[in-house]
This record gives sequence, structure tokens and C-alpha cells, in this order.
Amino acid sequence: MSKSSWGIALFCLVFVVLVRLKMVGTGVVASWSWWWVTSPLWLPFSIIGAIAVIRFIVLMVRGIGVIVRLNNLEFQRRYENEK
Repeated sequence: MSKSSWGIALFCLVFVVLVRLKMVGTGVVASWSWWWVTSPLWLPFSIIGAIAVIRFIVLMVRGIGVIVRLNNLEFQRRYENEK
């Protein structure tokens, strides 16, 4: 098995264990919400999505910074040519 297959298998195994504990009513898991019981399925995708959104925002801010710098340079050139 490749490393990514082991990661997927681990999340599935944790999910199955949590569902069984919730259904049987054993331990602390019995009082958990179903959102937390199913979290091994959706939490990795949520983390990846959050990282993607943060990266997108950072790239947008950098892009705006580049545009502002270029406009500033163009303004300086025009100002110097008018002198």
C-alpha cells in the first residue's frame, strides 16, 4: 500500500471504530454528536479546503500588491516626464 492509501485506511478505520462505539453506547463516544463521530470522513477535506482558501487569499493580496507597485512606478514615470 502507498502512503496515501494508509492515510485513507486510517481515517476509515477510525470512523468505523467511532461509529461502533456510538451505536453500542460505550464510553465517551456515546455522548458525542454525530458530527464528531463522522469527523474522520469530512475533517481532512475541510482542512484541505481551509488551506486552499487561505492560500488563495494570500495570492490575491500579493497580486494586488504587485499591481499597486506597478501603478506607482507608472505614476512616477509620468510625473517625471511632465517635469
